[in-house]
Amino acid sequence: MENNSSNEAELGSTKPVSQEKPQAAVLSDPETNASDGWDEQESDLWDESEPASTTNGPLTNNGHHKKEVEEENHTEDALAELRSRLSRCEIEISEKRRELELKSEELAQKTTELDSKEQELTELRAISSKKLEESDSESSQKHIKELEAELEATKKERDDTKQQLEGFLSKISSMKTVFQNYKVTQSELEELKSEMETVQAESATLKSEVESLKSSKGNLETQLHDKEEENQSLKQTLEQLKAQAADLNNECDRLSSQLTNLRREYQLKEETGQDEKYSLENEVSRLTKKLNEQKHAYNELEVAQEELTMENKNLSATIEELSNKVEQKESEISHYAQLVENSEEKWEAKVKELDELVKKKEQEIRILEEEKAGFQSQEGKHEAIIADKDEEIAKLKEENSKIASLQEEVHTKQLIIGKLRHEAVILNEHLTKSMGMLKQQSNQSKNTVDRDLISNLFLNFLQFPRGDTKKFESLQLISDLLEWDESRRVQAGLAHTVGGAKARDEEGRPLRQSFISLWTDFLEKESSKTAK
Repeated sequence: MENNSSNEAELGSTKPVSQEKPQAAVLSDPETNASDGWDEQESDLWDESEPASTTNGPLTNNGHHKKEVEEENHTEDALAELRSRLSRCEIEISEKRRELELKSEELAQKTTELDSKEQELTELRAISSKKLEESDSESSQKHIKELEAELEATKKERDDTKQQLEGFLSKISSMKTVFQNYKVTQSELEELKSEMETVQAESATLKSEVESLKSSKGNLETQLHDKEEENQSLKQTLEQLKAQAADLNNECDRLSSQLTNLRREYQLKEETGQDEKYSLENEVSRLTKKLNEQKHAYNELEVAQEELTMENKNLSATIEELSNKVEQKESEISHYAQLVENSEEKWEAKVKELDELVKKKEQEIRILEEEKAGFQSQEGKHEAIIADKDEEIAKLKEENSKIASLQEEVHTKQLIIGKLRHEAVILNEHLTKSMGMLKQQSNQSKNTVDRDLISNLFLNFLQFPRGDTKKFESLQLISDLLEWDESRRVQAGLAHTVGGAKARDEEGRPLRQSFISLWTDFLEKESSKTAK
């Protein structure tokens, strides 16, 4: 109903010709058939105005005045009916509110009674459990059963009152919507009344003009006839707009039902999609972590390989640096191991202390329970003490959970230590490989070149992107290993000529030429060959 009323109000605001349709649509609530009298009065107005429009003869001023008076009477009657209905709705809403307040008070009383009975039942259960140890009495059990039956009955009454209250709330919400719709119709009818007053004022001015301009009566009658024809066309368009508005109302109802169904389906799909999304995100995060670790390890291996395949003169320095790093890593590993051992000892001592405290507190709780059984008169004090002890136990449990988290941290630190040891082993392997390569290179001649090394450097040079600094470093390594001269370095882009002058070959051409210059040289050579 709210969707229909909002859509019809929008139609009334955008199309001033069809202002009467939203009024009828707003009043078309199934609970209140308030629109019947307005529709009948509207149809009577149009039925009374049709005979005047169908007649081709001239209209008198008295007939026009009677029609205006009848229209005013109809609008006033409709306004009076709507106001009476609004007052009735307000009275009904106030009565429903009073009933709701009474029901809420009753529900609050029932809940308080239920809470008090539950407290009594718990107290009686505690007392009966203590008394049953001393002597099995049937009267206490019967009393407990009676109290339980009363408690169930009060729970049922509370549920019934809750259901009644929900029903009243739904009715009040529907009455509020109806009341809002009535207010909208009242405002629209007041606007129509103001428009009717303006029309009456205009008709009065027109009457004065008609009395003063009797000579131009024939022209006015023809104009009136034209206006009546326009009125008929406007009536037809109004009926068409009414039919369109009814179709739109039906379409809105259908679309609202479809929208609710689609929302349900969307919520189900969204829930399943979120579950799948969370699982996929967890899987992706896990795989990305593994991939990053592998990339990191691969990058470290590449860096180590590049460092080990540097110039023969710098290999000894890199070996010393790597040995220093290994020593540092070993010292860090030993430091972390000592920290882990110290933390484990500390937390084990704390765990033992907490276990002893828990045992002591449990013994104290047992002692307090025995004292509670012996001193029933001081039950309230003992309950307060037990509550304090329960809080202390909860605190101890929280400390136990903290210990578990700290154990997890120790486990993660142990994993880090294992990773560092693994890295130290890898670095030792690299050191042994580099020492072997040094021995091989010292045995070989100076002019020999490692083909695998050059091919790996060349492939890395091709794989690196253009703006990466590693591309320049790999090209520089190739030039150092192949012992390029200055001209080749300039040609490769590793060095520049002094003074900004371009390097040239034997024929005077620059060593680094663009594709266009090379193409022009080729065309000149071909043209010279053909000329010869």
